[in-house]
Amino acid sequence: SEWDHDPFGGHIDDDNYVWGRGAIDNKHNVLMQLEALESMLRSGVDQPARTIFFAFGHDEEVGGENGAAYIAEELKTRLKGRKMSFILDEGTFIIGGIVPGVAKPIALIGNCEKGNASLELKVSACKPGH
Repeated sequence: SEWDHDPFGGHIDDDNYVWGRGAIDNKHNVLMQLEALESMLRSGVDQPARTIFFAFGHDEEVGGENGAAYIAEELKTRLKGRKMSFILDEGTFIIGGIVPGVAKPIALIGNCEKGNASLELKVSACKPGH
C-alpha cells in the first residue's frame, strides 16, 4: 500500500491532521450548516421567515437510493407542490492560484448537476495512486 496510514483508520497525526478515506469529504459543510442554525437559535430567532430543511445524504457514491432518492421523495411530500427558493449543496473548496489573473483565493461554486460517464482509461506513465 502507498498509504502512510490505514485509509479506513481515521488516524490523527501529531499535527492534528486526520488521515483516512473521506476524512474531509463534506463533513465541514454539515458542521457549518448546523452551527449556523445553532447560532441563529442562540441569537433569539424564534421562527425564520421561511421553512428550512436540513437533509444530509450518505450514499451518493453507491447510487443514492437510501440518501438522495429518499430525501427527494420526502421533500415532495413535505413541500406539497411548493418550490424551494434555493438549495445549498456541498460546493467545493476555497483555492488560490487556479484562476489566471486572480491573486486571492476564490471559492469555487458548483453550478450544475452531476452526471455520469462510463470510460475505459489506461495510463502507463506513472504508478497508480488514489
